[in-house]
Amino acid sequence: FDLDLERAILSSCIMSEDAYSSIAGDIEPKDFSLKAHQDVFKAIIACVNAGEPISISFLKKHKKIDEQILTEIIATPSIIDLPAYVNELREKSIKRQL
Repeated sequence: FDLDLERAILSSCIMSEDAYSSIAGDIEPKDFSLKAHQDVFKAIIACVNAGEPISISFLKKHKKIDEQILTEIIATPSIIDLPAYVNELREKSIKRQL
């Protein structure tokens, strides 16, 4: 697994709802190796489903999220070529499941 990769994907989704929209349906919470990252992604999905902005305060409303994990994610630069990173995450997820 690659925690930096996971953080970059989550950071991109939090910083830009368009980024999330571009990869929605391509990955699932279980594709993230760290449970805390799964929880953050679940909270992102919950925000979108509720029609709320993807922001720190709304993320915390939907899921109990470790403050340190969230700080690490927010501190990670977002990425431009998000679909390529998502493909990499899916490949790593599939390998873990084998």
